[in-house]
Amino acid sequence: MNSPRALERRGDNIYEPTETGDFRQARSLHSNRDGSENPKSKRRDLGGFNVLVGERFAYFGEVGPPLLAELAFLKTGRGHRCRFAVDQVAV
Repeated sequence: MNSPRALERRGDNIYEPTETGDFRQARSLHSNRDGSENPKSKRRDLGGFNVLVGERFAYFGEVGPPLLAELAFLKTGRGHRCRFAVDQVAV
């Protein structure tokens, strides 16, 4: 993850669809030290039911812009779960 190549420091954007319908795990913190696929992390990463799909995302790390008081409920941390009230979730 210390590579000067941005492509090798891609965070969680590490799975590429293949022609066979499977996914290839790119070299990342989720793969083995030698860059080969790690079957255990691949199963965990691809074994969920939910996914974020979008065209534009932003990651601020530990320090992001301040949120308005009425949006404070959106602040989450690592491993968070959706515990929003019904009136906070738009369908």
